[in-house]
Amino acid sequence: MNVATQVCCVISLAAGGVAWAEDYYVAPGGSDANSGAIGQPFKTIARAQAQVRQSAALKKEPITVHLREGIYYLDDALVFSAEDSGAPAAPVTYAAFNGERAVISGGTNLALVWKPYRDGILQAETQGEKIDQLFVNGTRQHMARYPNFDPDASPYNGFAADAFAPERAAGWNDPSGGYIHAMRKGGWGGFHYRITGKNPDHSVAYEGGWQNNRPSTMHVEHRFVENIFEELDAPGEWFHNAKRRTLYYY
Repeated sequence: MNVATQVCCVISLAAGGVAWAEDYYVAPGGSDANSGAIGQPFKTIARAQAQVRQSAALKKEPITVHLREGIYYLDDALVFSAEDSGAPAAPVTYAAFNGERAVISGGTNLALVWKPYRDGILQAETQGEKIDQLFVNGTRQHMARYPNFDPDASPYNGFAADAFAPERAAGWNDPSGGYIHAMRKGGWGGFHYRITGKNPDHSVAYEGGWQNNRPSTMHVEHRFVENIFEELDAPGEWFHNAKRRTLYYY
């Protein structure tokens, strides 16, 4: 008769010298009323941060905050200080979960209702947001500009000597709030100006000259303008009329 023998081996780990880990989870579809467990993730990183700061394990055990895949829009600045670091032997780590793609964004997810405007341009009402960049389906779009964006052109992905010439500006109703970008006359360094309006002779009024390394006049050709409504004439361009709270997108 054959006898099968089973041997049960029990391994006991002493607590001394072993650093146990504490884990919290965050997901865009979670809730800040949740516990932070893998099946009940928080919704915001700020809520996880607050939980970590209150944890009895802080500075005693490693703590990991796992970010599940998605985009995390920040309503306010997310500030980390020394108290968020843990300790050398018990660090606090914020990381994407298991290779998932987690994106932390300082932008605002706009819930817009688009309506036709004209000539392929759409318009949508905004809520007073300050908009200086626009991403559509994760791709950055360009402010309405002249000349139009050319990925193969250098400098500025397109430039024109008449970028803000009176003949050009004659077709602009109110260019205030637009920008002029121009290379230094010598071809190195750059100027940036804010357009403040237009004079009766259609010459453009502007202020600035920021981010230049030493005084110079503008380059006679290497210049372009952006954030001009009348230059909204190419796919992917946009213009936000803050006064009317209207976003236009070609």
